[in-house]
This record gives sequence, C-alpha cells and structure tokens, in this order.
Amino acid sequence: MARTASEMLSSVGRFFEICKAIVDEVKNQGGTDEDVSRILTDRKVRQDMVGLLLKKAKSAADGLVRLFVNYTRPLAEMLKDGRFDWINSDITEKNFPVNRRENGEVEMKVFTTQDLVGETRNVNSEEVIQSLKEKGYRPAELPESLAYAKANPDEQRKYPIVALGSVWRDFDGDRYVPFLYDGGGRDLDLHWYDDDWDERCRFLGVRK
Repeated sequence: MARTASEMLSSVGRFFEICKAIVDEVKNQGGTDEDVSRILTDRKVRQDMVGLLLKKAKSAADGLVRLFVNYTRPLAEMLKDGRFDWINSDITEKNFPVNRRENGEVEMKVFTTQDLVGETRNVNSEEVIQSLKEKGYRPAELPESLAYAKANPDEQRKYPIVALGSVWRDFDGDRYVPFLYDGGGRDLDLHWYDDDWDERCRFLGVRK
C-alpha cells in the first residue's frame, strides 16, 4: 500500500531530526563543521560510527554497560564522586585497598539470582561467584561498583547491588563486602560475605 503524503512528510521530518541530533552531538563534543562533513565524505568514519552505535545498542539490549574506571585514583575521591547520602565508615582505603588494574573501559552487567542460579531465591556469595565465573564474568570490585553508581545513580533505589570482588576481614575475622542500596537515600554499606543474600539483591559482574 502506498504511503500517504502525511506519512512521507513524517518520515522526512524524522530523518532531519536524526541528522540534527548527530550534528548537535558532534558540536557538543567540541567538533567542527569539518568533522560533520567528514561523516559524509569519509566512508571509514561512517563505518566506525555505525559499528559503535550498533555495538552499544546490542550491549544495552543485553543489559551490558561499558564504563571507564580509573584504578589509580584515591578511594576517597571515588567515594566523593558517588554523591552518596551515607557511607559506612569502615569503607576506607586501608580496609579496601584498590587493586591497581590498568585504567580503561570495562564491561559490566547486573545479574539477578534468576540469571545466576535459574530461580528467584536467597543465594550465598560462593555460588554467586561460581555462577559469574561460568558466564565469563568476575565479581565487581569496589572501584567498579563506584563507577557504576556514578553512571547509574538511581539503580540502587530499585534493589541492592552487591560488589563481591572486594572483601574486608575485620578484627574478629568476619568478612564484609560493599553493596549499594536505598536506606532512605543513596547509601553504601557493608554486609557479611558469609551470610545469605536476599532474592531481591543484584550482583555486579565484570566481563573477563
């Protein structure tokens, strides 16, 4: 069936909206008119741009996020960037020394208990870590959890998000790990590693 004139005009209008959005974003990121023209004249630039767009769209559909993590920054600065309403006072660089990995983008995903063990139920830390490993992930460490919280500040208001990759053992020998949650605000607290996690919890994993 032939499209009506209004449908054709709507398609054309949508096309120009997309073009304008691309041009505006190039300018917002410090680009010039020459950079905009290069999209039209340089096929490699178009291929790279569309390839990145499709990759990010697929990642979003799979629940994946790519975030830059700076492992060389002091933990106190990372905590400040998180703009939390409350932070457990035991979350310090002494108790949670930062693992000095190479700075760069990492791919993360938040897993439910259904994702990990095939059912919605309470789980323990060991079975979560094993399930993550089987899926090609490792448990997120504190700097990665903080990067996620900064980029997605409202996610922890929906459910607790646990970072099992950073563990602190206190004077009594009890092990604790950090987790993001809503305790009347955006909070960063600690929970016993050896205790079960409620079925509402989510677990942040980093692709190996």
